[in-house]
Amino acid sequence: MKILFYYEVNMNEPMTKDRLIQNLKDAGCSPKLREAYLDYGERGCDKMQLCLLAKQRAILLDRIHREQKKLDCLDYLVYQLKKQEAGCSPAPMKEGDGDP
Repeated sequence: MKILFYYEVNMNEPMTKDRLIQNLKDAGCSPKLREAYLDYGERGCDKMQLCLLAKQRAILLDRIHREQKKLDCLDYLVYQLKKQEAGCSPAPMKEGDGDP
């Protein structure tokens, strides 16, 4: 089942405070960041809001890169096993081994 985030289903609707908060949650923003974002918005500090969003984006991007490195490690292990498997013949099966 696919989880739909706010921006995927409500792009043409006006941004209410509740929708803004939900969007910040969907973006992985902490309660503290959400509170600061709203506070800056009430004070008209757009540049500070952009700064908070940029920091959150950098955090998410760093997380993606760390996860990508993990995938690369797994892919390398799979590659090595497949390479090794190509030069290896399967062990002979004994009676009773395998599927019924």
